[in-house]
Amino acid sequence: MFEHVDTAVDVLSDLVQHATLTPGNLAKEKKVICEEIKESLENPSDSVYDLFAKTYWGNHPLGQPILGSIQTVTKLPRGGIIDYMKRNYKSRSVVIAASGAISHDKLVKMVSSKFHFAKGSAEKGPAAKRSKAKTLSLHPDGITQTHICIGLPGVMYSDKRRTQALALATYLGGGMSSVLFQRIREQKGLAYSVYTYHDSYRDAGIFGAYLATDAKGAQQSMAIIFDEFNKLTKKKLSKEKLEQIQAQLKGNLTLGMESTSARMNRLARQELVLGEYHSMDDTLKEIEKLKSAEMLELANQIFDMSKVAVAVKGPAEKKALENVLQN
Repeated sequence: MFEHVDTAVDVLSDLVQHATLTPGNLAKEKKVICEEIKESLENPSDSVYDLFAKTYWGNHPLGQPILGSIQTVTKLPRGGIIDYMKRNYKSRSVVIAASGAISHDKLVKMVSSKFHFAKGSAEKGPAAKRSKAKTLSLHPDGITQTHICIGLPGVMYSDKRRTQALALATYLGGGMSSVLFQRIREQKGLAYSVYTYHDSYRDAGIFGAYLATDAKGAQQSMAIIFDEFNKLTKKKLSKEKLEQIQAQLKGNLTLGMESTSARMNRLARQELVLGEYHSMDDTLKEIEKLKSAEMLELANQIFDMSKVAVAVKGPAEKKALENVLQN
């Protein structure tokens, strides 16, 4: 409730600006994070994404796990953390976003009185760049199920075609009615979980697909995914199918905005990446303007199999998967 916002802003400002980071507290938090890393490593549907990031980006920072490794977390020095905060917690780079039952003007006054950062901007990270294009990495890891993550270059967050990319992902693997769900799960019974997605960054994007199957089904499942990728480069979607995708995108967006945290995150990301606000109405209008011909053009850019990256966690026949990639 709004009457508690002043206290919340005060606490958050104190945490961000005056954290003591005592050696004892840091040691405790490092143990917690290390346990979180162990839990992630034991969940193949989670850890395969870290393997994929490394496969796709190589040694670029985007290829490193967000949680870090047990070794890096354990050795992280207190002085290094403090130095990082001094270099990056700058006035031009900090964004404070809020949503819900709150007054914008009153929040601005509270934030202005509580938050005081050094002038300047945070350090800029290296441009998103892959070390090599087509890649395949296999990680048996002694588990019985095979988890596969496939990725191709997508579009950056500011690209006006991002809605088209999201529409392609919705058509291919955006729910039970999607073509990949129907072909791989319903018709072939090869996987319980299969979906596609599009992630956008400041200067890059990834169009991805994920599924969990077994060693025998890996080759056939990948072949089906690549087949559907190829189909989208050859033929426009029908008017009926496009309208279904538009309805699904608008429904998902509207339902997602029921969450105040989702609204807050959307505001912050737009401010950080775009530097401007795009309303819900703006986004809904972009969805309504989708055209099959433009999606076909983008599909031909995205589904360039000479740039595909595949990470596999679990049992798989390397030669069989390589054959799929070569076809």
